Amino acid sequence: MLSRTLLPLSFMLLVSLHVPAQSKSVAERLGFPANSKLLIVHADDLAVAHSVDSASFDALDKGAVTSASSC
Repeated sequence: MLSRTLLPLSFMLLVSLHVPAQSKSVAERLGFPANSKLLIVHADDLAVAHSVDSASFDALDKGAVTSASSC
């Protein structure tokens, strides 16, 4: 589980060291004011159980969640 978390974080850190600074914040690039606080909601563990799938697909259909992943 730890390696599942560390690998993406390590990759992001490595990439960020070689990417020039952005002139706009993430919030601005998404169309929000620069000082906005954003909440990212991700439906994890899709395909683990029927109840998880049902809730995840419902959230995706309603726009409450815009991304999901399976194990």
